[in-house]
Amino acid sequence: MPDTLLREQLLDVLDRGAQGPLTLLLAPAGWGKSALLTSWIRERRGADPPPYLVLGPHDDAGRLWSLLRAALDLPAEPGAVPAGGADGGAAEITAALAARSRPVTLVLDDLHQLADPHAAAGLDHLLRHGGGGLRLIVATRAEPPLGLARLRVAGGLTELGSAHLAFTEQETARLFADHGVALTDRQLHRLRDRAEGWPAPLRLAALTLAGHPDPDGFVAGFGGEQPEIAAYLREEILAGLAGPVREALPLLTLTAPITAELLDELTGGDGETLLAEVSRHTGLVRPHPAPSPHWRCHRLLADLLRGELRRTGTARLRELHGRTAGWHLRHGRYAEALRHALAAGQWSRAGSLLTGHWAHLLPYQPAPGAVVPVAPGAPADAAVTLALAAERLAAGDLAAGSAYLAQVARGPAAAALRGPLAALDLAAAQLAGDLERTDRAAARLLAQSPPARPSAATATATAAAPDMVAVAVAAAARGLVRLAHGDLPAAGVELDAGLVAAEAAELPRLRLVCAARGAVLHAAAGELAAAERAAAVALALHEQVGDPADAAHAYLARALTAWHRDRPAETEANLNRAGKLPPATAVLAAEVRARLAFAGGDPDGAARTLRRAREAAGRLPALRERLCVAEADLRRRRSDLAGVRALLRPSAATEPTGMAAVVLARAEAGHGDLDTARRLLPAWDGPGAGPLNLATRLEAGLVQALIAHRGADARGAARALERVLALAAPQQHRQVFRADEPQLRELLTAHLDSGTAYWSFLDELPARRGGPPAQAEAPGVRPAEPLTERELMILRYLQSILSNVEIANEVSLSVNTVKTHVRNIYRKLQVTRRREAVRRARELRLI
Repeated sequence: MPDTLLREQLLDVLDRGAQGPLTLLLAPAGWGKSALLTSWIRERRGADPPPYLVLGPHDDAGRLWSLLRAALDLPAEPGAVPAGGADGGAAEITAALAARSRPVTLVLDDLHQLADPHAAAGLDHLLRHGGGGLRLIVATRAEPPLGLARLRVAGGLTELGSAHLAFTEQETARLFADHGVALTDRQLHRLRDRAEGWPAPLRLAALTLAGHPDPDGFVAGFGGEQPEIAAYLREEILAGLAGPVREALPLLTLTAPITAELLDELTGGDGETLLAEVSRHTGLVRPHPAPSPHWRCHRLLADLLRGELRRTGTARLRELHGRTAGWHLRHGRYAEALRHALAAGQWSRAGSLLTGHWAHLLPYQPAPGAVVPVAPGAPADAAVTLALAAERLAAGDLAAGSAYLAQVARGPAAAALRGPLAALDLAAAQLAGDLERTDRAAARLLAQSPPARPSAATATATAAAPDMVAVAVAAAARGLVRLAHGDLPAAGVELDAGLVAAEAAELPRLRLVCAARGAVLHAAAGELAAAERAAAVALALHEQVGDPADAAHAYLARALTAWHRDRPAETEANLNRAGKLPPATAVLAAEVRARLAFAGGDPDGAARTLRRAREAAGRLPALRERLCVAEADLRRRRSDLAGVRALLRPSAATEPTGMAAVVLARAEAGHGDLDTARRLLPAWDGPGAGPLNLATRLEAGLVQALIAHRGADARGAARALERVLALAAPQQHRQVFRADEPQLRELLTAHLDSGTAYWSFLDELPARRGGPPAQAEAPGVRPAEPLTERELMILRYLQSILSNVEIANEVSLSVNTVKTHVRNIYRKLQVTRRREAVRRARELRLI
């Protein structure tokens, strides 16, 4: 069993970082900093190991200085400290570093232990004035005063934090395999997820599970209160915290997320200072800017602190929940206020919240992480019972929530509470994923809601319309259920309607829910401008009233948009920010991840990603079909026609439609069967294109252009491609044109040469990359021989799709005269082709 995992990617980062002034490993205890450094030194094959110093609380600048002098073969001068460069020893070492032909590398571990201020000042001085002769690699739990901002700006800082040092899924699997522990993928995922990749608790789990009598039970209960993990947290993380700070620490888990202002309310002290101290000391409580500035505990630390909070006296705990409820209510956070009012036993406040703000209390997805225990002894009051129903539904406890709803429905107060009762019944149906029940509940809500009170200007138009609150709630619920079932087009229609109504009803939480998920659906359909707008609305609202699931969907929408616009790095960054998603939208994320993997040269990884996603989407036939189409498209790119047919047309009776038909048509055309390709291709332009979304229309139009191109129908290919460009350019669709076949490159180049109304857009497409460079001078330099007025007129027409014959007709000249002018234009601009002439003219600002 190896002592440490060999983490090749991180070793490569250290190799690259060692070429610059400073490499910083900054993370709390147990994130594998020392293990990585020792592994890197051991793996430096053929290279002399650099000096490696593990610092302790009794070390000082003198020890550092002695180590540097030894590395530079300078005589030892104890006590020479580089304080601002004034010390003679400092000057000697600085000069020695600057004079070296090869820099010296120094590895310092546990730099946070070094309390001597002269040490950091000396290191900073050497980094600034040593002429690049020092390469410093530092591991520490606290940010050192080494001019990090300056180094970042200069590109001289390589940083590895907790996010980089966290174990990946593959490394977690290797860790447990090395310890002889056999776990399922689901169990490994749970352990890594609970530990957030933190290596130390995962190693403790691996050691504990080796020979454990009940591994299933251990994995199911893995958390910060397990004896092994709790002891590590107390000894390595929390030890040394000042008494008042340590006593206030459990309050961080009273509500999630916690803010400094709320902590002020609970402690009567300076919450910001307390949180900053905890963050600095532990590294496991971190600030997050959105939604609104808040702080978040690592899951395992939160487990431990939550257990300590539960052991607080009942009266004290109720008082804390009551103050928390009041704070949330004052800030318009009604759902959080309700939860804490129920936990505090403030029944009157809970009932008032339900009757006065029920539209803000409806749950749109279960949020068990935010649920707090309800105090016992609730009175037999209908409004309080509905409040309990809302709390239980939010917790994902449909059985208890539905039982509370039934209790109110049978009671005498049902008529007085029919609005919130119908809305919560609709929420229960939506959370259960019951499409028919959701539709019935939505109809009841709309029927029972009072008509909207119109303004004088709109009285005639809206007098009979239902209340916008009811419309928004009903449309959102229907949209969410359809999304959960994988019916993306129908979900998009409902969520768009819900967004409009929620805006009119001034329901920011509901606007956020509809905008975030609507953005994803617009992006999946290829409607990139609409997706961009909706995602921006969602992220702005998330600052005020957000839930992590809403931000996740907004970032997924941005990832899909970036992919369609051929921005792979931006795509991956937004996918990583999206994180965990519900099954329906997780399918879309998996599809993009697979395409990224394929584009990055990993077809096997792409296939695995799609296969896992298809297994996860087992009960969502529409999404399984989408994944089949994605897999078929990747097979097409590898010229696997048999594989494409097997996926999209498993039997002679199967007739693919939509994107499936487009992919199969493209595959058949690529293998020379143009007749079959034409027959399969759906109508994509004009009235017959109604059912197809924009993404499918673009793909279909491009296939039609390719079929015409392969069939030597240049005019047909040009017409189809020009129409595709007309659809793609306003939305900036670029990925669809990425050339994976020579014919596409030929088609785009020929179209650029023959003329197009979308010259600039086409010239910058991915398929054009790597082409011959344009002949150009500096912008603004005039041609040696000026163009005549008529030549300038002809030049403007060269930007278009018109042929020479058509240009002649437009300007009332003979074709031969036009050709003569074109030859003169080419000669004066020193080009040989139409495309080059247009580019050159643009550079010279002639057109």
